[in-house]
Amino acid sequence: MPSGTRFLAGLRLGNRTEREVAMATRAVDGSILFAKKLGGVFAMILGGLIAAIGANVASPVTIAIGVLFVIAGAILLVLKIIRRNEGGQVG
Repeated sequence: MPSGTRFLAGLRLGNRTEREVAMATRAVDGSILFAKKLGGVFAMILGGLIAAIGANVASPVTIAIGVLFVIAGAILLVLKIIRRNEGGQVG
């Protein structure tokens, strides 16, 4: 291994520090995390509205679709949180 080369999780970093690599990863993932957050919130709001409309017209199928949207939105938010906290500890 050449001198000055570091390894992090099996990746050769050259002369970069772990912090530089972690910051670069966060910058790239930022838009993906933001999209997951907006998608999750939008799905939950839409699901709540669909479920409310289904309850108003007494349609169990519409209520189920609304609940599925709420669950999908919650999953997107949880995945976003897990992804954000995954690489939080550097050093």
